[in-house]
Amino acid sequence: MKHLKTTLSAAGTSALLMLSMTAHADSEREIEQELAVADGGQVRFKIIDGDVSFKTWNKDLVKIKGHLGKKSDELIFKADGVDTIIKVESKGHNYYGKNGYNHGGGNTELEITMPENSQLFAQSTSGDFEIDGVKGGVKAKNVSGDIEISNSSKSIEAYSSSGDIVLNKCSGEIHVETVSGELDANVDSDRFEASTISGDIDLVMGKTDRVEVTSVSGDLDLQLELNKHGSIEASTVSGDVDLVFNQKDVNARFDIVTGPGGDIENGLTDDRPETSWVQSEMLEFKVGKGEGHVELETVSGSVAVRKR
Repeated sequence: MKHLKTTLSAAGTSALLMLSMTAHADSEREIEQELAVADGGQVRFKIIDGDVSFKTWNKDLVKIKGHLGKKSDELIFKADGVDTIIKVESKGHNYYGKNGYNHGGGNTELEITMPENSQLFAQSTSGDFEIDGVKGGVKAKNVSGDIEISNSSKSIEAYSSSGDIVLNKCSGEIHVETVSGELDANVDSDRFEASTISGDIDLVMGKTDRVEVTSVSGDLDLQLELNKHGSIEASTVSGDVDLVFNQKDVNARFDIVTGPGGDIENGLTDDRPETSWVQSEMLEFKVGKGEGHVELETVSGSVAVRKR
C-alpha cells in the first residue's frame, strides 16, 4: 500500500494533484492532503462510487483524508479562483456500453473537511454522503446512495433516485427530491419543498411560511407551526396525509379532498366533510381569521388534521 501525504498551503495559488493508478491498479491508496482556499468560496466535489463525509472547521483550508479504491484512476484536487475542485475519477466510467453503465471506485472512502462558511456542491453515482455543519449552502445529488445533511444552513438542495434523504437541524430554504427513497426531515425552514414517487415523507419543523410536499404512493406525516399568511400544500395519490399543528392558535382556511374510499378526520373544528355520489369526500372550513391557507389532497388515502 502506498502512502501519500501532501500539503499545499500557498494561499491564492492554484494547485493540481493527479494520482495515476497505472503502477498500482490493484491496490487501495491512503490519502491525506490539504489545500489553502478562499474564505467563503465553493467546494465542488464529484465521484462515481464511494462513501464520503463532509465536515467543517474555522480554517481556510480544505483537507482530504481516507483511501481511494482499487479502480480509482485519478484524484484531482485544485483551487480555481474561489472554487475548490475535487474529483475522483474511475476506470471506464465515461460511457454507457452494451452491458450498462460502467462504473466503480472499489470501496473508496473519504473524509473532507472544509471551511464552515463555504458552499458545497457534491455529486455521486453510487455511495453515501454525510454532510455536517456547512453554513454557506448545500447542493447534493446522488443516484443510488443515501444523503444525510445535519446542522447546515442558508439553502439546502438534495436529490436522490433510489436512496433515502435525512435532514437534521437544517435551516434556510430547502428543496428535496427523491424517487424511491424515504425523506426524514427535522428542520427550521421558511420555505420547504419536497417530492417523492414511492417514498414516505416525515417532516418535523418550526415556524414556516410555505410548505409544499407531494408523493405518489407514499404517506405524508407533517408536524409544524404555520406563520400568519403562510400556506401548506400536501398531495399524494395512494398514501395518507397526517397534519399536526404544534401551535395553540391555528389561523388558516382549509380545503381538503379525498378520492373514492378516502376519509377526512377534522380534529380542529366541528365541521364535517361532504360525501359525493362516488364516495369521495370534501371539506372546507376556517380556523381563526383564516389568514393562512392549507390545501390537502389524496386519491385513495385518508387525511387527518389536528393540533398537538
